[in-house]
Amino acid sequence: MPSHTAASALVKLYSFNGAPWDWPTWQDLTGIRHGLFPDDDSKLPPRWTRENAVDVQSYFRAYQLLPSEEKKVAFAVSNKDSGSAYPGREFWKSWVARSWNSWGVHSLVVEELRESDIHPLNIIIREDDLNALWPIADSYIPMILDSLAMKLFGEDAFPQGHTVATTELRRCVQIIAQRSWNTIRTQVNTMKNKSQGLEATALAAFTGRQLFPSYFSFLTQTIDLETGKPTKAKVSRAIRAVAKWKECAELFSTPDNIKKAEDMLAELEAILEGLGAKLDKKVERQGTVLSPPFARP
Repeated sequence: MPSHTAASALVKLYSFNGAPWDWPTWQDLTGIRHGLFPDDDSKLPPRWTRENAVDVQSYFRAYQLLPSEEKKVAFAVSNKDSGSAYPGREFWKSWVARSWNSWGVHSLVVEELRESDIHPLNIIIREDDLNALWPIADSYIPMILDSLAMKLFGEDAFPQGHTVATTELRRCVQIIAQRSWNTIRTQVNTMKNKSQGLEATALAAFTGRQLFPSYFSFLTQTIDLETGKPTKAKVSRAIRAVAKWKECAELFSTPDNIKKAEDMLAELEAILEGLGAKLDKKVERQGTVLSPPFARP
């Protein structure tokens, strides 16, 4: 059986009196303050036309008329007839996917996982085995459903005077949190696979030895701290390469590599200052593979 996506979770939630688009906290996140289907075209969501609104509304109505949850899920995630019977379905999925990052939903999920000490990577590191099986989401996500619902949707989403979300809201929040859990897993696996390459690339940038000329395009020029002539651009590129490696070391809690990367960064920053640059600490993070704590899906 197919499972809900973030886009279909929002369709499911809309079945309950147009939620969450009339809740102020969600409006603040998305910047959409007039609902999905206002009469005034100028108040439509970003990148929507009136035709899009009509198509999406038709899709929502068809979803709501289906008799079972199983049929609703299958209908929501289907790619069939995307350009004919229900063009609003594909438009909706694409629009939500494009908007998800700017809304910051994934970042809020990660923040809640961290605050509750159940971020999956923290769980693996706690158990001292980076090769352990990935934590099962259903064992942990229920612990944050109410607090995450409050973060995403605010008190308007809860029964008056209560801080426990309704069953249907919890189901939708579970789907949203599961999406982030899966995203984190993909990011961690990618980082694990690249960890050795990141170290080699950082050392190559630091010493000027072009070990992997095709691995990262920004290393087409490097510096040699002993014999080369450093420039601001070259030093900045080296800083970004070392920062990537440091981030990976922090990710997997390897103290020796963290210390080595920090020492390299300190030396590179000293060179950059010596070249007359006003040091911006943010240069360390530019171009990194992931922005901790996995703030980008």
